[in-house]
Amino acid sequence: MINDNGNKGNPIIVRLGRPGSLGSGAFGLVHFTTDHNLSDDAVATVIANNAAPQRRSFDNRWLYGLTARLGDYSLVTIEVVVDPSPSVDGQPFGVVTAYCLGPTRCPDGIDQAMAIRVAN
Repeated sequence: MINDNGNKGNPIIVRLGRPGSLGSGAFGLVHFTTDHNLSDDAVATVIANNAAPQRRSFDNRWLYGLTARLGDYSLVTIEVVVDPSPSVDGQPFGVVTAYCLGPTRCPDGIDQAMAIRVAN
């Protein structure tokens, strides 16, 4: 579990999930690591570095975002979508997906860029 707002705010669950290769309904850790090339550390960094999520009006899911510099010039924005509604176990569903804006898969090196972003 991760918390937003410097790891002191809303608790966010990251479930194991399933990849997109199994059809519709992809979500969670397996989805964003396999399908979008993001580590759980990068996703945790995005969530922890947001004071609070934006609420998407069309589905009431929460949206977190963070931009990191990749290399000398490229800026890459990662977005994390969280469903706060209860799952069958009574806990919030948690992270649905995380992705880089633009490419289907995030570029290699984004995890290191996110680590540098937090250190600065």
